[in-house]
Amino acid sequence: MKKLPVGHFDGGANTTRGGKRTLAGPTLEDKINEVATAANFVKLTGTVAAGSATPSAVVTGLKSTDDVWAVSQKTKGVSNLHYLSYDTPVTNALPLVYAADPGAGGVIVVIVKRVLDHA
Repeated sequence: MKKLPVGHFDGGANTTRGGKRTLAGPTLEDKINEVATAANFVKLTGTVAAGSATPSAVVTGLKSTDDVWAVSQKTKGVSNLHYLSYDTPVTNALPLVYAADPGAGGVIVVIVKRVLDHA
């Protein structure tokens, strides 16, 4: 079996220099985004308005035909509430349910699987 000298590539994305591991090539996030794009997954960010326990988050780029796979609350509104659930997406909006008015400033991240248009 052939041994690799220190400071050479190990055949993968990792290499060592001076006994310390360094990364060569794309980051893990780059690879995740590449796979997600190939599978037609899209990451969107939306803002939540105040005034109701059932606000519609403005999610620019969201389509009513998108299949929502995940919704995560990145930033709570001023009322410091977690969202409880979401409803069927509509174009550029996602209806949410809170226990009370979440207050302004909330941000959500939505992962959808996009239906391809074959027109």
